[in-house]
Amino acid sequence: MDGAPQIPVGDTLIWRAYGQVVKRLLLGPNDPKEGLDYVYVCPPTEHGLRGGRPIPDAVTNANVYSVADSLQRADSPLFTMHTDLSYFESLDNYLKAVTVKTITQEQKAEIKQAIKEQMEAEEQRNIAKASALAAWKNDPDAQANHRTFQDWAIDNADSYLELEEQVVLASGQVDLLQSKYYGALAGTLREKKEKLEKLAADTKNSNPGYNMPCFIRDYAIDEAALDADRRVEDIDGRDLVYQPLYTIDGYESSCDSWIKGTAGDGTIVTLDLTSNRYDDWKELGHSESISRRANKFFFFFSKSSSTSTAETHLNFNGSDWKQQTKITLYMAGPTQVFNITPGLWDDSGVRRTFPNLLEGETDTALGLVRVSKILVGYEVSLKIRFAESLKTQVRNMVSQAQSESNGGLRIFGFQFGPDQASGTSFTRDVNSVKYNETTNEMSLPASPRGCPVILGILGRKIGA
Repeated sequence: MDGAPQIPVGDTLIWRAYGQVVKRLLLGPNDPKEGLDYVYVCPPTEHGLRGGRPIPDAVTNANVYSVADSLQRADSPLFTMHTDLSYFESLDNYLKAVTVKTITQEQKAEIKQAIKEQMEAEEQRNIAKASALAAWKNDPDAQANHRTFQDWAIDNADSYLELEEQVVLASGQVDLLQSKYYGALAGTLREKKEKLEKLAADTKNSNPGYNMPCFIRDYAIDEAALDADRRVEDIDGRDLVYQPLYTIDGYESSCDSWIKGTAGDGTIVTLDLTSNRYDDWKELGHSESISRRANKFFFFFSKSSSTSTAETHLNFNGSDWKQQTKITLYMAGPTQVFNITPGLWDDSGVRRTFPNLLEGETDTALGLVRVSKILVGYEVSLKIRFAESLKTQVRNMVSQAQSESNGGLRIFGFQFGPDQASGTSFTRDVNSVKYNETTNEMSLPASPRGCPVILGILGRKIGA
């Protein structure tokens, strides 16, 4: 986030108006508890959460994990994935750093050194694992023959397996020293750590209640299965990777209702651009001094390219654009709110059980915000009527993007055409953007069937 540009006032105001809608749909007439709860906005199609009978459970699980495990900053209302610490890793790190009774400085130093060596081993292992996973995913023979990652690694990733063994040895040394110096309380601590490190973090084996099977590669939704409401579980077990469990009660049945069109009446919301202040996010639990540094998705309207990172952003200078611009979101069926629940590995009261840390250690997750609820919409589309003062910019950006072989547009998180390292959940043909120059109106097609999208997040601050 440090190198990200600051979002201009006009773009920030649009997100603030969108935040007002998200907050109402998430909480109704209620407000976030000050200093505890925080509302975050998501670009309407950046984070897809595929689900329902026609979607394999492992595909849904992978999407859920990516969202639920991403901790957020309290000073930024714009939700991002994998930008700050993982919640699972933060809990693991905290348990490594706690002290359970008074011991000598020499004993503390011995434990601290062992922990340092374990964390260094884990860091090296994680780097090697990420590299090995990428190579496994891109190995055509491995995928064609459905070789599991662990089996493939035996022949192709010796360095990763060696580092994995070093982590096991380093972890055992930490357990040994803590048991030696802390006694009975060390058993409680060790039990909690084992739930995380040996059950939830086990990527190879199923440990019900602690981890879940995930399919982390691209998956093409079967349109015929959507039409027939047919259950699909077509992923070979050898292609799965297990990750820490998070659950969303009722999500599959809700997705089925959306897909079948039986969820209820559609949703239409229009953003209020005139009554909100771009710099006041207190209604969403944040302060007035929020950070507006974020990734490029939070520019409202951008022309992009597949051959360059340079972008052109719509400039909202002028006094009339707020009154004359109208932004309306359309959704098939009602939006729905779901609770996110971690598996049996979680211990939300760990800071009360073990309030003291080893000398020199810090609680890296303290003050960050964990995901507790998500707001989800289905087949989200967008219609924009631009102010007259924006007409020339919009016309030029659309015509240039549609006339260039490598041109693309990103509008409120919707990606059309190619974009270098876009990262969006979906991309569409840039020519599917419909712009009427006479009326200065633009229509964007709906997000794909079978893939509901996250509109907003409610989070709770850790340690508050």
